[in-house]
Amino acid sequence: MRRLFPHPGFSLQRRLALALAGCVTACWLAGTVAAGLVLREEISEVFDSALQEVAQGVLPLAYAEILDRGTDGPPDSAPNRIASVGPHREYIAYVVRDASGRVLLMSHDADLAAFPTTMQPGFVDGPVTRLYTEAAVQGTLFVTTAERPGHRRTTVLQATRMLVLPLVVLLPLVAAVIWILVARSFQPIGAFQRAIEARGGGNLTP
Repeated sequence: MRRLFPHPGFSLQRRLALALAGCVTACWLAGTVAAGLVLREEISEVFDSALQEVAQGVLPLAYAEILDRGTDGPPDSAPNRIASVGPHREYIAYVVRDASGRVLLMSHDADLAAFPTTMQPGFVDGPVTRLYTEAAVQGTLFVTTAERPGHRRTTVLQATRMLVLPLVVLLPLVAAVIWILVARSFQPIGAFQRAIEARGGGNLTP
């Protein structure tokens, strides 16, 4: 006779498989979120360190360059831009200013609109980017470095995407493996149930 209701063993197998797949997915997502948060902090530390290293590396070069060219020009004179060594995309730009805020030197791709007017040493989050300022020569020379807008955020998103991608690819495989394992575990129960169904109604033997 054809069954009117789902096989109870199959229903239990399906519920167990779905529960295991859900638990695995939840644990994987929680691990991915935790790893993403740690990765974001690590990337931020690396980018902050890069801003500091560029500023500290530019200071002695900028000081020597300014001494060679002289800084007694008119206040409204155009700042000197460091020539680019071949075409490339500049991810960290810098600006060198004196104590009055006059721009003395800047990288070839620097946008002055992205740099704050204040020159407080240390890190600061600008309207579109992260900046770092280093002071030298007894507070008469300031170097401010700035990231390309959106570069840090793009890097974090790409790294997080690489963490999530294996979940999307492997989740169907994990679900299939769980289903197969649960089905194999239920084989003895299914065989026992079929044996009971094959008995006649008057068969009362153990």
